[in-house]
Amino acid sequence: MSRTVTLTPALLRRIVLEEKRKLQSELDVPAPEEVDADGYADTLAAHEDFTPKNESAAYRNLAMQERRLARQLRKIRESKAAIARRHR
Repeated sequence: MSRTVTLTPALLRRIVLEEKRKLQSELDVPAPEEVDADGYADTLAAHEDFTPKNESAAYRNLAMQERRLARQLRKIRESKAAIARRHR
């Protein structure tokens, strides 16, 4: 017969840390080092827009399709309501 153990935040934290240590030892991957963001500030400031030109057309097509589906859904809901009113 197994014993019931109450899962407290402290116990959960300990279990997670144990599993983390196990995984790190299995992978033999060193913990990531923290790096200052000073050297990366210029790369973020020089970000360019790499989205394809036809993305806006695809967005418009999706927007049209969304409006069409919304109209169809509205008609379906109106039909269901009308049927429900008739059967009361």
